Amino acid sequence: TLALSDKMHKERNEKVAFSTEISVLRNGRLNVEAKAKKADGVDIFNLYAVLDESDLWDFDVQSDYITGKGSFAKGLDRDTEVKLALDNIDLYAMFVTENAKKTEPLKPVNFPPLDWEIKKLLWDDWTFTDIKIETDWNKHGMLINKLVFNGPAMTFDARGSWLTSWRGAHTTVLQGNINSSNFGDTLSGLGFERSVDRCVYNATFNAKWPSVPYDFSWAHIKGKVSFEMKDGEILEVNPGAGGRLLGLLNIFSLTNRLALDFDDVYRKGFSFDTIKGEFEFVNGSGSLKNFDVSAPAADINMFGSIGLIDRDYGLLMRVKPHTDTLTLAGGTLLGGIVVGTGLAILQKVFDVGVILQNVYSITGSWDDPQIEKIVERTPDASEDDDF
Repeated sequence: TLALSDKMHKERNEKVAFSTEISVLRNGRLNVEAKAKKADGVDIFNLYAVLDESDLWDFDVQSDYITGKGSFAKGLDRDTEVKLALDNIDLYAMFVTENAKKTEPLKPVNFPPLDWEIKKLLWDDWTFTDIKIETDWNKHGMLINKLVFNGPAMTFDARGSWLTSWRGAHTTVLQGNINSSNFGDTLSGLGFERSVDRCVYNATFNAKWPSVPYDFSWAHIKGKVSFEMKDGEILEVNPGAGGRLLGLLNIFSLTNRLALDFDDVYRKGFSFDTIKGEFEFVNGSGSLKNFDVSAPAADINMFGSIGLIDRDYGLLMRVKPHTDTLTLAGGTLLGGIVVGTGLAILQKVFDVGVILQNVYSITGSWDDPQIEKIVERTPDASEDDDF
């Protein structure tokens, strides 16, 4: 069984008027018209369906939560293709509850091939458009041949599978691409803080979790994202201001703060040419690798851990400013680290002479990150040295 949402749930003492009219026509055809109204006369849904001579059902449904047309063959076996052409569907309103009860998960092997087109899909305060879903039946479950949709200044294109083992354990796998023509518009359109502006964003991803597709949780998902951004600006935001700020995206704000650490003039943003990076996640723990920023003001490299459940950081960042106006401490390691030993360790970690950069550690929570400078650049470091 699949639990319905609070909005669609009917209380035991609530009255609903339900009516059905069935007309038997020639050649085995049927017309079915079903309606449901609340006690105050408000429509819950209207459904009109026709069974034709070839045992094909065509239906038209209208409600506050789903509107559109569809068709499927009588019997709904695995050789049936279920087609939907929906104007809109509000999945969040249909299936999310405040205190969700544990229900028996759906079985992918019970789904016939699907061919769905949806003009608009709502999930909480997110709106997606032009959704396309195509699947095939498999003896172990469902093959997801196409899962495509558009969002605010973005496109999502994926494929994968939803299978069960002989023990009944579920596994969902997805891989694909996410592209944005303006990542700032994408972030704000999805309700997140606009920590990055203007830039073009392209990413490839793969993810796997031991459950049904609609039971997505950082606690049990494994995967990797590789991303690249071009020609944008990192904006100054306050991670503790109450706005929705993704922990991974908060590193852009941290990058801004540290890049401007050497600047005597306060600025609201940090322009960059490119940002490239890789992020791996396993059961709630994230690992940031090869995060490189190329910008007119500074080059930046960062790596370390980001806790997706604990919502914390364990990062190292180095910043090589493109300026010679710094007030420096002669290459001294800050925080009480012994100069020779500390430099040797950090040179080994970064595989480069750290005396050319400022090096910082970033720890603490997403809302209150703790930043400490552990290496400061020498005053006579040549700008011509490799980063």
